[in-house]
Amino acid sequence: MSEFALRVLVEFGGGETYVIGTATLIAPYVVLTAKHVLDEITTRFGTETDEDGTPVIADYSIRLYQCLPGPTYIIYQVVKAWSHPDTDISVLHLALFRSSSRELLRNSGAKMKWRHPPLAFGPPRLGERLAAFGYHSSKVDTRPAENGNYHLELTDAPTTSTGLVEEILPQGQPAGNFTFPCYRIAARFDGGMSGGPVFDQEGALCGIISGSLSPGDDQDEPISYVCMLWPILRLTISVNRGPKFPRNVKYPMAHLVRDGQLHVMPHSFNGIDPKLIWAWYSGTVSDS
Repeated sequence: MSEFALRVLVEFGGGETYVIGTATLIAPYVVLTAKHVLDEITTRFGTETDEDGTPVIADYSIRLYQCLPGPTYIIYQVVKAWSHPDTDISVLHLALFRSSSRELLRNSGAKMKWRHPPLAFGPPRLGERLAAFGYHSSKVDTRPAENGNYHLELTDAPTTSTGLVEEILPQGQPAGNFTFPCYRIAARFDGGMSGGPVFDQEGALCGIISGSLSPGDDQDEPISYVCMLWPILRLTISVNRGPKFPRNVKYPMAHLVRDGQLHVMPHSFNGIDPKLIWAWYSGTVSDS
């Protein structure tokens, strides 16, 4: 799971570091997290504004930590982010920052070995048992190292939580914190798990952890909410996709599915109008 679920940290020069949440890898250098995780970062630590009015981060970096078999540790830096107003999901574009792999450090062109799950954009079935994953109870300690760098020691609680889907909310709740397409699940989500992956019984990523009204206890079931993925299909991004595609252009995320860069399964679009899917593929639906 630590290949797909990355830890989200804020790092200042000199080692001041904060652990904020979880993010989910869906394609090379592309991850999803909860929009409120990104909002917490920018509200808490601030942004500046460039010439065209776009918020930019200047005083700190958002970095994501991944653990691969070996173990190999890879640290990415967020270079750009996009959020859709109709959901609690943000898309983050990453760049390689550091790695415990000497090959990657010596050769910036070394081929990364990516594994990422298939995506299910429609809602799961009522009563289906799902599995969610995220990191909570995080503690971080830093101390000076050689060459002006610092050593970071991070401890947390990697947690899998399972539960049954109890309610599908195509428009979200009419009021409160979950007013976007989502579903209610009887699974415990603790602070720090926001942005983590939720998987269906076929192993597809079927949502992103948003939050809980109640974590539950021995007597009461937890009341938690998961963002559906379909709203991100109409989100406009500008991640460069390799030599076969134009560079520095904007396109809807649905094109990543259309062109085979996001993995899907036969049930990935269950519950979604095929006309909408075709419109997203053709790029005729705006992200507004």
